[in-house]
Amino acid sequence: MSPDEIIERFDLKKLPVEGGYFTPVYRGEHIITDPGGRQRNLGSSILYLITQESFSSLHLLDNLEIWHYCGGDEMQQLLLYPDGSGEVRSISLSSPVSIVPGGVWQGTRLVAGGSWGLCGVTMLAAYTQEDFHAPDPGELSSQYPRWREQISAMVGASHG
Repeated sequence: MSPDEIIERFDLKKLPVEGGYFTPVYRGEHIITDPGGRQRNLGSSILYLITQESFSSLHLLDNLEIWHYCGGDEMQQLLLYPDGSGEVRSISLSSPVSIVPGGVWQGTRLVAGGSWGLCGVTMLAAYTQEDFHAPDPGELSSQYPRWREQISAMVGASHG
């Protein structure tokens, strides 16, 4: 399948600011109180597509997020931790799950030469727009100098 066929098949829409294409799959009915004291749905899930032109820009979410590989090419996920450390993870058939703690900067893109990657992404508690934080690229590069090149490639880019 091509990215356009996947977008049509699952009725995916462009995700503003972050990039990629998505469609909501599930929003939990049970209500919880999150660590910040807000009343929230227990969890939510989306289907999320990354293409050569559109990737998941670096961002920080307040709550836990779990990525499940569904198909396509290998993706690389950059994680930058509050203690100044970082890592690059593979999301692929050989490494199909990535658990991203809340409060960790993250961005995901295809490996070089890839065409598309499809994931299911679940968030606990359910996603709200208040959870999304975009970085200041200069500040992030200063905080994580070892990852400066990867940060530059994953922020401020135009998404297809």
